[in-house]
Amino acid sequence: MELQNLDQQLKVAIQNHQVLVTKMKTDPQNGALQKQLHELQSQIKGLSEKQKQVVQQLRKELEIKQQQAAVTTATTNQSATNNVTLTSCPPALTSPISEIGRASCRERV
Repeated sequence: MELQNLDQQLKVAIQNHQVLVTKMKTDPQNGALQKQLHELQSQIKGLSEKQKQVVQQLRKELEIKQQQAAVTTATTNQSATNNVTLTSCPPALTSPISEIGRASCRERV
């Protein structure tokens, strides 16, 4: 996976940076070490930006998949609800109008 590769490259670059910082403490005026240090800092920044972009893309993809799963679940639940058939009438309510409804329900069942 691209993210794992970037993570590994970043880890190595940071370790190399730490080694150079240690060397710079013994010879702070060494121009070659300073140049290497700046190059590594640029490399670390670049890798960090790439990593950030990959993570953002993965988050977008995950969000889309979650939305699709929610739509699929809702559609499945709606289909299941639409397929339910009444096999008995609902319990009677206390109003006279509900008795009319129950009577018509009994005729259908």
